[in-house]
Amino acid sequence: MAIPVGSILLLMLGIALLVGGARTLTMGGVDLARRLRLSRRWVGLVVLAMGTTLPEVMLALNATAKGYPSMALACAVGSTLANLLLVVGLAATVRPFRIREGNMPVAIPVALFAAMSLAFLGADVPLSGGMSNTISRGDGMVLLAAVLLFVVLTLRRTSSVDDEGEAEGNLPGMGRIALAVGGGLLALLGGSVLSVRTAIELMLTYGLAQEQTGLILLAVLVALPELCISLSARSDGNGDLLLGNVVGASIYNMLLVPGLAALLAPMPWYANATTDMGVVIIALVLLTLFMVWRGRRQITRTEGVFLMVLYLGFIAFVLFRTPEFSRVLF
Repeated sequence: MAIPVGSILLLMLGIALLVGGARTLTMGGVDLARRLRLSRRWVGLVVLAMGTTLPEVMLALNATAKGYPSMALACAVGSTLANLLLVVGLAATVRPFRIREGNMPVAIPVALFAAMSLAFLGADVPLSGGMSNTISRGDGMVLLAAVLLFVVLTLRRTSSVDDEGEAEGNLPGMGRIALAVGGGLLALLGGSVLSVRTAIELMLTYGLAQEQTGLILLAVLVALPELCISLSARSDGNGDLLLGNVVGASIYNMLLVPGLAALLAPMPWYANATTDMGVVIIALVLLTLFMVWRGRRQITRTEGVFLMVLYLGFIAFVLFRTPEFSRVLF
């Protein structure tokens, strides 16, 4: 079967619009927050951290609205794994990084809790008595409540040093901020519609399952810009920032993305979702072990290579666990 180059280019264009829109909207939100003299911790946690998850949110909402909720869930899970294994692994391979004493990522236990909570709510037939595992609208509300609780508790435990809002300084005017926010929202909307529509066309053309399309195709493309940014952060020696952003984005991917999508429509727990969430939990445990092993608080180049190999192994496992992908490859 011929490779649909046009569809692939359209998909890449849609992802570019998604990521560019998220960046533009996030920067506009940062400028607005600073102009309103909100604290830097609010800017960092609420605006920047959630802003990195906007592409996944828009993809999930659009896929669910078009009747492909399993693709939305798979994209959130796949993006989480790409961040934890591919992004951290490649960054550590390029340049090993150390976590400073005062910056031990306490968000990792929260991410573990988020992963286990999502798996518990999704695979809950024995508890709910239902006919199939589903993330219901009620489950979505629980996940969103967990996001809110995480934000509130994190803000409360943040040092009060940053409580003072920033002076306006040379901030852009409200007209320019409104243009950035509006343009970012339009790019996000257009990018999500184009990406999901093209992904569905490719899925139907090759007879692929929703979960593989979300886990590999959409998740990897969405993770590519984050990978470039993480490598740039490593070149500047910002290991703490890199790991904090990756773990924070993982928390929002596992709570905010399926929570919002489930409010739109219940999300079926696809056949291998429990296995995939098990890989997420393993990845988080490995990151914790690498950092606390003999008190090193670092991720070495060898460990980075191991994380990348684990991710490639997961991709291979996904490719070969269904006959559809085997027919495409062979």
